[in-house]
Amino acid sequence: MSKKFIFLIVLAMVAMTCLLCACHEHQFGEWTVTQNPTCTQEGTKQRVCECGEKETQPVAPTGHSHTAEVTPPNCIQVGYTTYTCECGDSYTANTVDPTGHQAVLDAEIPATCTEDGLSEGSHCSTCGQVLVAQTTIPALGHDETVHQAQNPTCEEEGWKEYVSCSRCDYTTYESVPATGHTFGDWTISKAPTCEEEGAEERICHCGEKETQPVNPTGHTFGDWTTQEATCTEDGYTERSCSCGKTEKIIIPNYGGHSCEITTIQPTCTEKGYAIYTCWCGYSETVDIDALGHDTVTNPAKNPTCEEEGWKEYASCSRCDYSTFETIPALGHDYVDDICTVCGDCSYSVGLQYTPSADQTYYIVSLGTCTETDIVIPETHDNLPVKEIAEVAFASSNVTSITIPSSINYIGYEAFSGCKQLTKVIITDIASWCNMTVADGTYPHKNAKHLYLNDQEITHLVIPEGVTTLHSQVFAYCQGLVSVSIPSTVTSIGLDAGAVGIYTFQFCPNLAEIHVDENNPNYKSVDGVLYSKDGKTLIQYPMGKSGSTFTLPSDVTKIYSYAFYSCNNLQTVIIPQDSQLTLINSQAFWKCTSLTNISLENCTSLTTIGKSAFEDCTSLTSVTIPASVTRILPNAFLGCTNLTTATFVDPENWLRKGNYLDLSNPTENAKKMRADVWSWPSWVSWYDSEWTKKVS
Repeated sequence: MSKKFIFLIVLAMVAMTCLLCACHEHQFGEWTVTQNPTCTQEGTKQRVCECGEKETQPVAPTGHSHTAEVTPPNCIQVGYTTYTCECGDSYTANTVDPTGHQAVLDAEIPATCTEDGLSEGSHCSTCGQVLVAQTTIPALGHDETVHQAQNPTCEEEGWKEYVSCSRCDYTTYESVPATGHTFGDWTISKAPTCEEEGAEERICHCGEKETQPVNPTGHTFGDWTTQEATCTEDGYTERSCSCGKTEKIIIPNYGGHSCEITTIQPTCTEKGYAIYTCWCGYSETVDIDALGHDTVTNPAKNPTCEEEGWKEYASCSRCDYSTFETIPALGHDYVDDICTVCGDCSYSVGLQYTPSADQTYYIVSLGTCTETDIVIPETHDNLPVKEIAEVAFASSNVTSITIPSSINYIGYEAFSGCKQLTKVIITDIASWCNMTVADGTYPHKNAKHLYLNDQEITHLVIPEGVTTLHSQVFAYCQGLVSVSIPSTVTSIGLDAGAVGIYTFQFCPNLAEIHVDENNPNYKSVDGVLYSKDGKTLIQYPMGKSGSTFTLPSDVTKIYSYAFYSCNNLQTVIIPQDSQLTLINSQAFWKCTSLTNISLENCTSLTTIGKSAFEDCTSLTSVTIPASVTRILPNAFLGCTNLTTATFVDPENWLRKGNYLDLSNPTENAKKMRADVWSWPSWVSWYDSEWTKKVS
């Protein structure tokens, strides 16, 4: 077939198609993507008419979406920022010069008898590289002196032969306890009588003698016997002691009357009486004088430093009459920390004191001390004691510890594992408020109780002039009921990196926090702590009464741990005009009674922090407003009764770059209450947060 003939046939078919198309209007369907666009290349889409006619249009490239990763400079390498697109496109910019080494002096450590020393050196404080290495100075060894043994006596201890060092406190000294007196049995040296005291004594083989009084036996009277009076003869009532002493009361006669007598016996201080009744009807009552006290003299006892004594006093053998009068304990008279009266030491013996690097103060730890009630001194060897060392008293049997005002730092886990610790005793509130505590260390975690001298702190009043309340100094104080903050306090928990964190955390009975109205940075409303402008809620007391709380509409931020474990709280009302933008990490963690919080009214809320509602086991439903763009990991983890989670705007939510289907409130709740949201690497922790893509 010729090419010309074929051309004519094709031309005829085209003409026929045009005639058919001219006969109807195209009805195209929906556009469908036939080729997806990339960051740099167009894609295509098309739609089709029922007649088969197709239309095709290009789809614009998506463009690069770079993510910035900053690599900071170090001592010897430059820093830079890497920008990477998911398509693989990458470039670097923003270079920063190396910081250079920062030399820090490593002080010389002199050698001792038993420990090597080190020469002076230096290292970089930034990267740790050794710049000038320290060399070892060998230990000196002990310079020993021999001391002869001495035998003990009854009252004085002796010792075995021992050696000591002239340079240090090394010694092989071993005391031999005093033998103590070996007294025989008590023997009566003077027998007591009914009214006079006797004495008894015992004697040691060394000749030492102990004597003590034997109390009078007191009269032992028999029963009262009564000889009734008649109308003409006197009667009597009497009783006798074995020593011959007799008490007799005469009952007069009534001259011819034949009387019946009813007798009420007298006591030491009250009269008795006799009622005389004659057969003739005559009756008379006669008083019987009080007996008076049958007194016994009791010897005096002198007071000691810690025990009260008493003066010589009299007591009655018949009743509870006594002239007993106590003499208060003398109290210790300490001079250079030793009592001049009894020799007691005012602080614990055996504590270890380590000099600071600059040799200007000491760092204290348990050392060889075996006491359970630890008292730390303010000074040692004429230098202040300023720090408690890391794990200083960890896992010991300490039951109380007294911390002086000279201490300004408590090291990491200083009291961890002290399961018998029941008291932390301080001597000055102002110094304690300024105490710095190592991160993650809680002085009261085991003790639960903080004392100012001998008085437990329940209503804490911060003294005027204090400017800072450091983190953790009052955490775990179960006895704390209220806190009053003066006008001078300008930072609370600032050393923890965020205002409020840990300062009054884990205080289950803390019901109210008060702030002086002249404080420039803080205020309190109904016992709740806020920033001065009212825009930040810092701390809702853990033991505050009431099951409902209404959040002020002008609050924009709720700080971390603000409502931690507030188990009285059931409902949090958020007004419709709320300006809240941020619920910070752990804000409502472990609020196990919380059943309702009206988040749907938070139309300005953008972020729900990590673990914000974790373990709120009574929470059943939650509504996430359209304004929220970030939900950080574990926000609703452990909310075991959460059954519905409704997103006002469920579109464009992503996790690790993948879109989420949040259209089903029941499925949403399952994801939010059970998903750990974390990955094995801490580096990628926040990769698992939920974020909303905003155009």
